[in-house]
Amino acid sequence: MTSSSPTTSFEPFPRLPIELRLKIWYFALISYPAQTFRLKTRKIWKPYKHHITTIRATAPQPALAHANKEARLEALEHFSQIPTTRVSYTSSAQNYPPDHKCALVNFSIDVFTVERIVDIPYYPLESLKQIQLLRAMVKDLLFFGQDMEDSYLSQVDALREVEFTVLEGQDSREHLEEGVERMVDSFDRVRKEKPNWIFPKVKIVEDGVVLRVYEGGAWTGEV
Repeated sequence: MTSSSPTTSFEPFPRLPIELRLKIWYFALISYPAQTFRLKTRKIWKPYKHHITTIRATAPQPALAHANKEARLEALEHFSQIPTTRVSYTSSAQNYPPDHKCALVNFSIDVFTVERIVDIPYYPLESLKQIQLLRAMVKDLLFFGQDMEDSYLSQVDALREVEFTVLEGQDSREHLEEGVERMVDSFDRVRKEKPNWIFPKVKIVEDGVVLRVYEGGAWTGEV
């Protein structure tokens, strides 16, 4: 007699050839939707000045990565482990709490959000160098251009696309042209100093409306 209830498990799975099992794990893992990670930095003054940086996912981590050892090893072929907490005493010094945890990240599709571009140097270097998709909050497009002048984004080596989201209620469109001009000047200056750096695609968005798109690419000018 055939049961009308849906099948919830495939009991012969452990007896399948390992190549087939790994292929099944692979397709299950790559179908996992993109995650958004929020990066925040808090400045602490007592007993001494330091920064605490945290990385938090807005959705549950891939459950299959914890199914068994075989699935875990396959997951680590496609996801990177990054620490979720870092304490820094300078922008270059790194220290992790003894009980710090790690998050699984697929840098090719996962998006990282930051509240302030100027906090980028305090994020874990191993994470910064791999981030490809970044979303940053902008309070004022005029000062957004000034934030670009210190070329913080050039530290994000693999960056492909960055979206600047103008916070709601900020009447800053009048500064759009000036802010974009400062950003472009800053990026051009960085590309002259680092010819191999690829200029990321930039989108400036306000209330869901794309105000400006600036295409990226390699620098082609003379050094």
